Amino acid sequence: MFGWYNRQTLAKMVVENFTTIVCTFVSVIPMTYLVYFQFFGRTLLPLLVMCALYAHVFRSISKRLQRSQAPGAEPHAYYAKERKLAKSLLLVLVLFAVGWLPLSVMNCVTIFGGDVPLVTIYIGILLTHANSAVNPVVYAFKVPKIRSAYLRAWRKCALCWQHGVSQRTESKSIED
Repeated sequence: MFGWYNRQTLAKMVVENFTTIVCTFVSVIPMTYLVYFQFFGRTLLPLLVMCALYAHVFRSISKRLQRSQAPGAEPHAYYAKERKLAKSLLLVLVLFAVGWLPLSVMNCVTIFGGDVPLVTIYIGILLTHANSAVNPVVYAFKVPKIRSAYLRAWRKCALCWQHGVSQRTESKSIED
């Protein structure tokens, strides 16, 4: 992590309480790392780049949709489908921002001298985890190819589970 490991804080905690090592996330990973590297470098910068790219993609698709309405032009349905796919991916981007920006902003407030209640930080952490949990669902509902792959996987799991249950029932009845 480019030298941001916080050895001094962890060692100090060990010396003060030598019977139990209390290891919290921010005692090992300092706020400077969370704000400057994680937020500015790995969250905010890519988010801004993705927003700029999405703006370009939507402008490009909209222009092509307008041109495709002319007689003899490329098929309108193709660009409409492309726009729908881009909107689905934009939804994932927005959910990413909603999930990660609150905690990152709270970290910024903390490092620059503000006070953030612990409950609020826990809610921010919960949002980041919820973002990871909701992405597969969004993809499944918005992108038909991914939805069909998910359905196939779920059916296969259900069949395996059902087959395992029936085998356990059969072996139990044989033992009785």
